[in-house]
Amino acid sequence: MDAPELKRGRGRPRIHEDDVLLEAAFKAFAADGYEGMSVRTVATGLGLSHGALNRRFGSKWEIFEASITHGFATMIAAMASERTARPVPADDLAEVRETIRSFMVVNEHRPEFCQLMNMEGLRRTPQLEVIMAASLDALIPQLSALLRRLETAGVIYPITIRALFF
Repeated sequence: MDAPELKRGRGRPRIHEDDVLLEAAFKAFAADGYEGMSVRTVATGLGLSHGALNRRFGSKWEIFEASITHGFATMIAAMASERTARPVPADDLAEVRETIRSFMVVNEHRPEFCQLMNMEGLRRTPQLEVIMAASLDALIPQLSALLRRLETAGVIYPITIRALFF
């Protein structure tokens, strides 16, 4: 059986998939911060023309938002995968421990996440808001409920999510 013929659009074929481009941008933002990151340098490092990322994703800000959303979605998926490989926690405290453990295991293999927080977390900026929305805001509903139940039961002292992770 013959493979179906792929229709090619106009212009040159894509050299890299979006995942590759967003991952490279994410790592660059983590290493240099928003202000220090050069879209041109990332594009050149990938063998692309200096405007290729802008044509694909838009402005530097739009590249930032897309790469942060992609990067943290990858982290949350990796945490979920890590969690499914382990036994189901017996109680709420074990659930909190497993959530923290999975966060640490994933970040051991992907230090860019913490590197980005260190780079952009020094002051309240629009960049930090994007990072928080893509990362902790996805984890907060589940963790908040767990922490409140544990506080109510007198198992732990009151603590904020940010204090727990940072």
